[in-house]
Amino acid sequence: MALRGGDRAGELEPELARAVERLRSAPGDEVAARALDRLLRPRLAAYFRAGGAGPADAEDLVQETLLKVFSGMAALRSAESFLAWLFTVARNARATRWQRQGRDPLARAEAIDADEAQPQRAARSPDAERRSVAVEALARLERALAELPPRQRQCLLLRAREELSYGEIAALLGTSVLTVRNHLMLARAELRRRFSEER
Repeated sequence: MALRGGDRAGELEPELARAVERLRSAPGDEVAARALDRLLRPRLAAYFRAGGAGPADAEDLVQETLLKVFSGMAALRSAESFLAWLFTVARNARATRWQRQGRDPLARAEAIDADEAQPQRAARSPDAERRSVAVEALARLERALAELPPRQRQCLLLRAREELSYGEIAALLGTSVLTVRNHLMLARAELRRRFSEER
């Protein structure tokens, strides 16, 4: 599921893109299903393990996620939306499992960085003027995010919006924690530079 090159954050590596397209158009295609299983199984297992699941739970969650993915593939709007959809299916499978086990699905092994939490607090402020400023700041942030390189943007969004740990991001994208840290560092530095220039 690692992203390779391209200008879009949702661009898939070629082999994965081919399997996704084949299964979207022919849901019973066993060759494409085996290819998708081979490409996703180890990455989903790493994602669930990075999120705190033990080996047995991780394998169960992988199987559950893949079943939902295979059964819903025909309804997928586009191959570009596959990664976001896959992540949603995986996250929901984990949350459902945790709820059944009595665990808090919102518990995080790693807290969000303070600088990522600040805009969210401002956006929730009851003061109308602050809300207006927050909306304007969020619009500027969205524009700045759109101009980041795809891998930096994706790492930052998975960290800030989805609250994934570095290990979870690395597992989901098929890369190392060090690479994730570097992408996040560069993305944050670029956003700080842009916002300091706008003042």
